[in-house]
Amino acid sequence: MALAEINSGILPNIRPEMFVLVPVLIIVGKFLKKAEYCKDKYVPVILGIISIFISCIWILIYTPDHLPVAVMEGFIQGILIAGTAVYGNQIFKQLNKDE
Repeated sequence: MALAEINSGILPNIRPEMFVLVPVLIIVGKFLKKAEYCKDKYVPVILGIISIFISCIWILIYTPDHLPVAVMEGFIQGILIAGTAVYGNQIFKQLNKDE
C-alpha cells in the first residue's frame, strides 16, 4: 500500500489527540480476551462501545456549546478509533504467524 493511499484513507479523518486511545483499547482488548466471563466474539463490540463513550466525553469537554455536533463527532471518532485498534492488532497478529 502506497503512502498516498494511507494519507487519503481513514487516518486523516481521526483527530490526532484521539490516537492515544488506540493502545488503550488494545490493552483493554487483551484483558477482555483473557477474561473468562467475556467471549472472544464480543471483544470488538465492547471495544467499540468503550471507544465511542470515551470519544464522546473527550469531544464534549472541548466543545460543550454544541452538544449534538460533539456527540455525533464523538460517535464517528469512536468507531474510527476502535476500527484502527482492532485492525492494527489483527495485522500485528497475522504478520507474526508462522505458516
